[in-house]
Amino acid sequence: MASLVSGIYGLTAGDPTKKEENQLGALGGYETGVGEGLTTAAANFDEAILSGDPTRISAALAPEISAQQNQIQQVANQNAQFGTRSGGATASTNAAESAGRGNIIREVGGLQSGTAEQAGSLGSNMLSQAHGNISTEADLATAQAAREQEDVSGIAKGAGELATKYIPGV
Repeated sequence: MASLVSGIYGLTAGDPTKKEENQLGALGGYETGVGEGLTTAAANFDEAILSGDPTRISAALAPEISAQQNQIQQVANQNAQFGTRSGGATASTNAAESAGRGNIIREVGGLQSGTAEQAGSLGSNMLSQAHGNISTEADLATAQAAREQEDVSGIAKGAGELATKYIPGV
């Protein structure tokens, strides 16, 4: 009789870990989405930097290149407004342009040496965490299914005990 009551109670009580399952599922979904997005963005950036294609590298580094060009233009404007009309102003502008090209070349070289490892790391970590959370969610669901099976078994056992007790010949 006790197994009948406990089985019915177990089924009606619901899943005690459902909240955690839902939280892990949501977190796993979020981490998967973010991880995939970061991994894709990192891979696209890596491919552009490592391609050696000046057009793709320029597109990937557009903000840095634009900032460098603005600095060079400021030097040229300053020389035009306040510099003498001698070769010194031209030399100063040329030096700024040369330094700007050197800065961009150093930027590309630095990025090419460390880009692949750093850029994909966060995305890979997020995907790994998502896998762990989704696995834990599945384990919780499996444990709940086992509990429900025990509850149904308890109900069947209790019903059998009642039938044997109250129905002759069963």
